[in-house]
Amino acid sequence: MRIALFISSHGFGHAARATAIAEALSRRIPNLQFDLLTAVPGWFFESAHIRFDYHYLDCDPGLRQTNPFDVDLQDSAYDLDRLLPFDQAQIKSIAKRLNEQRCRLVICDIAVFGIAVAKIARLPSVLVENFTWDWIYRALSPRLPVLGHYADILAPLISQADLHIQTQPVCSPDSRALTVPPVSRKPRTERPATRERLGINAEENL
Repeated sequence: MRIALFISSHGFGHAARATAIAEALSRRIPNLQFDLLTAVPGWFFESAHIRFDYHYLDCDPGLRQTNPFDVDLQDSAYDLDRLLPFDQAQIKSIAKRLNEQRCRLVICDIAVFGIAVAKIARLPSVLVENFTWDWIYRALSPRLPVLGHYADILAPLISQADLHIQTQPVCSPDSRALTVPPVSRKPRTERPATRERLGINAEENL
């Protein structure tokens, strides 16, 4: 069985969460194969306990940041203008490829481009998020009004997901979504061993 994962490249957190989901599914479904479609570097997934094919895809830039706290709104708008509205020819091409590979499901970690692909491919789609870009762009639109336009483009796609999962902590709760606790990979090292490797006293609070 094959599952396509469309993953936001805005930092590594979305890739880490998507990998956790992929590992959990792999423990339940024998011989599960993933197609990872993302601009996150391929090396990030090399330690994952999953079978996958990596496909570079720049489909979810999010926001351009100058540091962890500051956003370059103008450069972010340039990126969004390049990608939105999504290229329909590209969507159809990827949908065709997923069908040829007998993909059965599309999972998106906030990258709603995958929902558009799933609709064309006639595949069920799952959106996993604790925030969505339309919510972010609307909040920032008083500072750069064109961001409201991009929010209007993305919002309808969000509502088209067949299953919408929100992971806590949720920025904008949706009563129609399934809310779950935070998602992370299973620890591979016991707590005492991790503390010892980091030089942290066993009783020290962090």
